[in-house]
Amino acid sequence: MENYTQDELTDWINQKAKDLTAGTVQKRLLNSSRGENAIIGNLYFFKYDPKLKAKLEIYDKYPMAFPIKMYRDGFLGVNMHYLATGDRKEFVKKIIEYKRTSDDDKASVNAEFLSLMESSKKIYELMPQAVHRYLINHARSRFIKILPEEYEKAVQLKIDEWVIKG
Repeated sequence: MENYTQDELTDWINQKAKDLTAGTVQKRLLNSSRGENAIIGNLYFFKYDPKLKAKLEIYDKYPMAFPIKMYRDGFLGVNMHYLATGDRKEFVKKIIEYKRTSDDDKASVNAEFLSLMESSKKIYELMPQAVHRYLINHARSRFIKILPEEYEKAVQLKIDEWVIKG
């Protein structure tokens, strides 16, 4: 995996933000049914204000998450920021391998993919701490879609911002 400087990563994410078209990803998230392949299994970066933040001891204001299950009002996702950088790299390596071997151009996190994740004991054990429920109406920015060829950059980006109580 290639290593990038923080300046290179900052330039890359700023360009991604500039390239967004107004609300396209949000519309697809809001209008998708459970199991929508175009959303599930892709990586998104966004600003978030949790509904129950008063009860949370810690939360990430800028999640980078893979949706794994859709709901009418949001999704369940694996937030990469809850994993150490080395674990993030291992996780996306598995995802890239899966997407390369999938017959479906819009490869999704389906039963086969979750089975793949379960076969990697270390990642599966880490997933529970990284899996969170996100409500679309608590997103405070557009969703930036990270393409598979950009995953290596994304997992190295130090853009998480934690709110810690106590």
